[in-house]
Amino acid sequence: MRWINHIVIGASVCAVARPELVPVAIIGSTAPDWLEFVLRKMGYWIRHRTTTHYWSVWVMGVLFAQFLWDFHGVIFWFSVGGVSHVVADSLSITGIPLG
Repeated sequence: MRWINHIVIGASVCAVARPELVPVAIIGSTAPDWLEFVLRKMGYWIRHRTTTHYWSVWVMGVLFAQFLWDFHGVIFWFSVGGVSHVVADSLSITGIPLG
């Protein structure tokens, strides 16, 4: 799926509840892909749609932000953006790992 699709989905999910945090959701909705690039630059070689695309990682981020600690909803909406990315990629032909 293209980044523009992830951006539109993440932004639209967030815009309904917290329009002021749409930029955070957009960053989160592209995070699974750009985190792969960051990890490669740090020396960790990972394949596309593996470690950064695990359902459990993003859902744990949402649960952490919802029930333990969050700074004005930033972590929550970043993680929701990541979940929207994972959901969109899971509907593609290649899918994602369950994690």
